[in-house]
Amino acid sequence: MPITIRAADRNNNRISDAVVNFVTNSGSVQSECILQDGACSIEWISQNPRADDGVALILARTVGEESFRDLNSDGKYVQSEDDFNVAQNDLGEAFLDRNRNGNFDSGEEYFDYNSNGQYDPANGIYNGTACTDTSGVECTTSLLEITRTGKLFLASDNIQITFTTTVQPGQVCAEIAGVFTNDSGATIEGPPPGGTDIAFSTTNGSVVAPSSFSSPTSYRETPVERCVTVEGDGTSSTGTFTVEVTPPAPYNSDPFVAQAAISD
Repeated sequence: MPITIRAADRNNNRISDAVVNFVTNSGSVQSECILQDGACSIEWISQNPRADDGVALILARTVGEESFRDLNSDGKYVQSEDDFNVAQNDLGEAFLDRNRNGNFDSGEEYFDYNSNGQYDPANGIYNGTACTDTSGVECTTSLLEITRTGKLFLASDNIQITFTTTVQPGQVCAEIAGVFTNDSGATIEGPPPGGTDIAFSTTNGSVVAPSSFSSPTSYRETPVERCVTVEGDGTSSTGTFTVEVTPPAPYNSDPFVAQAAISD
């Protein structure tokens, strides 16, 4: 899977010739790429090891500085004159957030940029080349690593279909999950692969358009639910309501099917 990194400096100018390094908890990834005109690309490949919960984390990091709003446009950072948003822009050392709680925890890999043998959290002040305070109290001229973490869900094409409403005229809903068993023996129910075809049909009444859907390709960690409206045919009868699900290539076997009786 191709992944593109885009980067800019504190003035939002595109960067060239800077190295971006990568690490992942799942699959494999190239170790680095070099920014040209603000972008560079790598490829992530699905392979062992695979994340137990299905979430692959890809950490990108490069040397840079924190951002601030230069309110007086003098190109310098002065704490009393400019705006440094601590909540948004104050950074600690890079780490791989395996439990995805947004905080560094013991046992998570970190990158010791200042080589002091410990993880350093955000320090509450601006760090970058625009700092004018030589005392290091209001800011520092130190550089640090700028990071972003991308997430991919390792969707399975082993599909499970579950009706989430009563199957009768009116609204009928089904949950579509991609299911796999991890190395610990736990069953993980995530989304189906992006671009999975989902089709509804009935032999009693009719399905109001649209009767078919394609699962989203955007990131998610939970199954997909789709609903349709069924109109009865005005007669007292029973038929079969069908959900047919076909994952995208490379899947090349029969569709997954779930059926239920539908009466009016």
